[in-house]
Amino acid sequence: MSALPKAQIQYDNLLPPPVSEDDLVEIQWLEANAENLMRGFVVSWGIRTDRGEVTQAELYKAV
Repeated sequence: MSALPKAQIQYDNLLPPPVSEDDLVEIQWLEANAENLMRGFVVSWGIRTDRGEVTQAELYKAV
């Protein structure tokens, strides 16, 4: 077996990195804001120049 197929098999068998408990706050934020978005609220994040915002209409366009 040549190197390329061996490398492909190794790559295909890799597992995703484990979810750490440090991301618990991020997961809670995502779940809460996904629920708010479905209720029709505007969800915003970030500060100043890094600010982002999404509305329910934009969510429907994306899906």
